[in-house]
Amino acid sequence: MKFAVWMVGCAILAAAILTILVGLADFSVRNEIWLGMAGPTLAEGVSWIIMVRKRTRSPQELTKFLVQAFAAKLLFFAAYIAVMLKGDLVQLKPFIACFTGFYVALHLTVAFWLQRTQIAGNNKRQ
Repeated sequence: MKFAVWMVGCAILAAAILTILVGLADFSVRNEIWLGMAGPTLAEGVSWIIMVRKRTRSPQELTKFLVQAFAAKLLFFAAYIAVMLKGDLVQLKPFIACFTGFYVALHLTVAFWLQRTQIAGNNKRQ
């Protein structure tokens, strides 16, 4: 839970900084930055919270959960992007750039922390 709070906080901070930096040149992409951050952050945050609970209750089912979570996130992202683009809520290129950047950064962060917690868990068992 603590990591999820840090992850969301850092994503919001990054979006705020990006909004300020990009806003100096172009104020019209503010929504694209925040909406590009919101989807990946929500998906990874919820996924992490459930993953931690699953790992403590039944660690042998973690891999199965990760596969199911990946499939659920694919469906969520497809729907999220479709709503954003079909509803004319955002401009295509800035939104996709922000969405992709936050998705990759958050996905790598979760992978790093998952590896770290797995190594820590294995060291405790030995």
